[in-house]
Amino acid sequence: MKQLNFTRTVFIDRSFGEQRLASMLRGYGFDVKQHRDHFKDDEDDDVWIPDVKARGWLILSSDKRIARDALNVRAVIDCKAQVVTTSNNNTLPEFWAAAFVNGRLRIDELLNANPGPIYIQMSQHSKDHLKCLKEQLSQSARTNKAKAAGAPNDFFSGFIKF
Repeated sequence: MKQLNFTRTVFIDRSFGEQRLASMLRGYGFDVKQHRDHFKDDEDDDVWIPDVKARGWLILSSDKRIARDALNVRAVIDCKAQVVTTSNNNTLPEFWAAAFVNGRLRIDELLNANPGPIYIQMSQHSKDHLKCLKEQLSQSARTNKAKAAGAPNDFFSGFIKF
Protein backbone atom coordinates (compact mmCIF):
# COMPACT_ATOMS: atom_id res chain seq x y z
CA MET A 1 0.00 0.00 0.00
CA LYS A 2 1.25 3.47 -0.89
CA GLN A 3 2.18 5.78 2.00
CA LEU A 4 -0.80 7.99 2.84
CA ASN A 5 1.19 10.96 4.16
CA PHE A 6 -1.79 11.73 6.39
CA THR A 7 -1.16 11.31 10.10
CA ARG A 8 -4.33 12.88 11.52
CA THR A 9 -7.01 10.83 13.22
CA VAL A 10 -10.34 11.20 11.41
CA PHE A 11 -13.46 11.32 13.56
CA ILE A 12 -16.57 10.36 11.58
CA ASP A 13 -19.72 11.79 13.12
CA ARG A 14 -23.05 9.98 13.20
CA SER A 15 -24.29 11.70 10.01
CA PHE A 16 -22.55 9.03 7.94
CA GLY A 17 -24.47 6.26 9.68
CA GLU A 18 -23.15 2.75 9.41
CA GLN A 19 -19.65 1.36 9.08
CA ARG A 20 -19.09 1.65 5.33
CA LEU A 21 -17.19 4.95 5.23
CA ALA A 22 -15.10 4.11 8.30
CA SER A 23 -14.26 0.65 6.93
CA MET A 24 -13.21 2.03 3.57
CA LEU A 25 -10.98 4.72 5.09
CA ARG A 26 -9.42 2.19 7.46
CA GLY A 27 -8.78 -0.04 4.44
CA TYR A 28 -6.68 2.76 2.97
CA GLY A 29 -4.71 3.08 6.19
CA PHE A 30 -6.42 6.04 7.88
CA ASP A 31 -6.75 6.15 11.65
CA VAL A 32 -10.54 6.43 12.03
CA LYS A 33 -12.73 6.93 15.09
CA GLN A 34 -16.53 6.74 14.99
CA HIS A 35 -19.09 8.73 16.93
CA ARG A 36 -20.88 5.64 18.20
CA ASP A 37 -17.71 4.30 19.85
CA HIS A 38 -17.15 7.44 21.94
CA PHE A 39 -20.49 9.22 22.46
CA LYS A 40 -24.18 8.53 22.93
CA ASP A 41 -26.05 8.46 19.63
CA ASP A 42 -28.13 11.47 20.64
CA GLU A 43 -25.23 13.47 22.14
CA ASP A 44 -25.57 17.14 21.22
CA ASP A 45 -23.01 18.32 18.67
CA ASP A 46 -21.92 21.25 20.82
CA VAL A 47 -20.99 18.71 23.54
CA TRP A 48 -18.92 16.27 21.49
CA ILE A 49 -17.18 18.82 19.21
CA PRO A 50 -14.89 20.23 21.95
CA ASP A 51 -14.14 16.71 23.20
CA VAL A 52 -13.11 15.57 19.70
CA LYS A 53 -10.93 18.66 19.27
CA ALA A 54 -9.31 18.10 22.68
CA ARG A 55 -8.27 14.65 21.45
CA GLY A 56 -6.70 16.29 18.37
CA TRP A 57 -9.03 14.60 15.89
CA LEU A 58 -10.25 15.97 12.57
CA ILE A 59 -14.06 15.99 12.27
CA LEU A 60 -15.61 14.55 9.08
CA SER A 61 -19.34 15.27 8.79
CA SER A 62 -22.16 15.41 6.27
CA ASP A 63 -24.42 17.22 8.75
CA LYS A 64 -25.07 20.80 7.59
CA ARG A 65 -26.03 21.84 11.12
CA ILE A 66 -22.41 21.55 12.22
CA ALA A 67 -21.70 24.68 10.16
CA ARG A 68 -25.08 26.43 10.42
CA ASP A 69 -26.49 25.94 13.90
CA ALA A 70 -25.39 28.75 16.21
CA LEU A 71 -24.48 26.45 19.13
CA ASN A 72 -22.44 24.16 16.90
CA VAL A 73 -20.62 27.03 15.19
CA ARG A 74 -19.86 28.54 18.61
CA ALA A 75 -18.45 25.18 19.75
CA VAL A 76 -16.23 24.97 16.64
CA ILE A 77 -15.02 28.54 17.12
CA ASP A 78 -14.40 28.27 20.86
CA CYS A 79 -12.38 25.06 20.69
CA LYS A 80 -10.81 25.87 17.29
CA ALA A 81 -11.99 22.61 15.74
CA GLN A 82 -11.05 21.48 12.26
CA VAL A 83 -14.06 20.23 10.31
CA VAL A 84 -14.35 18.68 6.85
CA THR A 85 -17.93 18.74 5.59
CA THR A 86 -19.49 17.23 2.50
CA SER A 87 -21.52 19.24 0.03
CA ASN A 88 -24.50 16.93 0.56
CA ASN A 89 -25.54 13.94 2.60
CA ASN A 90 -27.33 12.04 -0.17
CA THR A 91 -24.20 10.67 -1.82
CA LEU A 92 -22.96 7.14 -1.15
CA PRO A 93 -20.15 6.72 1.40
CA GLU A 94 -18.02 5.10 -1.30
CA PHE A 95 -17.93 8.43 -3.12
CA TRP A 96 -16.91 10.37 -0.01
CA ALA A 97 -14.21 7.82 0.84
CA ALA A 98 -12.73 8.26 -2.64
CA ALA A 99 -13.02 12.04 -2.37
CA PHE A 100 -11.27 12.06 1.01
CA VAL A 101 -8.48 9.73 -0.14
CA ASN A 102 -7.90 11.77 -3.30
CA GLY A 103 -8.07 15.08 -1.44
CA ARG A 104 -6.05 14.09 1.63
CA LEU A 105 -2.90 16.04 0.72
CA ARG A 106 -4.86 19.24 -0.02
CA ILE A 107 -6.89 18.75 3.16
CA ASP A 108 -3.67 18.34 5.15
CA GLU A 109 -2.23 21.46 3.50
CA LEU A 110 -5.34 23.51 4.39
CA LEU A 111 -5.33 22.21 7.97
CA ASN A 112 -1.64 23.02 8.43
CA ALA A 113 -2.23 26.57 7.18
CA ASN A 114 -5.40 27.02 9.28
CA PRO A 115 -5.10 25.45 12.75
CA GLY A 116 -8.72 26.27 13.51
CA PRO A 117 -11.44 27.04 13.56
CA ILE A 118 -11.81 25.85 9.99
CA TYR A 119 -14.46 24.30 7.77
CA ILE A 120 -13.31 22.59 4.57
CA GLN A 121 -15.98 21.48 2.15
CA MET A 122 -15.64 18.43 -0.09
CA SER A 123 -17.78 18.67 -3.20
CA GLN A 124 -19.02 16.22 -5.80
CA HIS A 125 -17.74 18.41 -8.62
CA SER A 126 -14.15 18.15 -9.77
CA LYS A 127 -13.80 21.88 -10.39
CA ASP A 128 -14.29 22.55 -6.69
CA HIS A 129 -13.62 19.14 -5.16
CA LEU A 130 -12.02 20.79 -2.13
CA LYS A 131 -12.38 24.43 -1.34
CA CYS A 132 -11.54 26.75 1.43
CA LEU A 133 -14.09 29.54 1.29
CA LYS A 134 -13.68 32.74 3.23
CA GLU A 135 -17.00 34.34 3.87
CA GLN A 136 -16.63 38.02 4.65
CA LEU A 137 -19.75 39.31 6.33
CA SER A 138 -20.51 42.99 6.60
CA GLN A 139 -21.23 44.27 10.10
CA SER A 140 -24.97 44.46 9.39
CA ALA A 141 -25.08 40.96 7.90
CA ARG A 142 -23.09 39.65 10.88
CA THR A 143 -25.45 41.32 13.31
CA ASN A 144 -28.59 40.12 11.50
CA LYS A 145 -27.31 36.55 11.26
CA ALA A 146 -26.24 36.51 14.88
CA LYS A 147 -29.53 37.93 16.12
CA ALA A 148 -31.53 35.46 14.01
CA ALA A 149 -29.53 32.65 15.58
CA GLY A 150 -29.98 34.07 19.07
CA ALA A 151 -26.26 34.71 19.42
CA PRO A 152 -24.51 37.77 20.83
CA ASN A 153 -23.70 40.58 18.39
CA ASP A 154 -20.03 39.61 18.12
CA PHE A 155 -20.86 35.98 17.31
CA PHE A 156 -19.48 35.97 13.77
CA SER A 157 -16.71 38.52 14.25
CA GLY A 158 -13.38 37.04 13.28
CA PHE A 159 -14.98 33.79 12.09
CA ILE A 160 -13.87 32.46 8.75
CA LYS A 161 -16.05 29.82 7.15
CA PHE A 162 -14.30 27.35 4.89
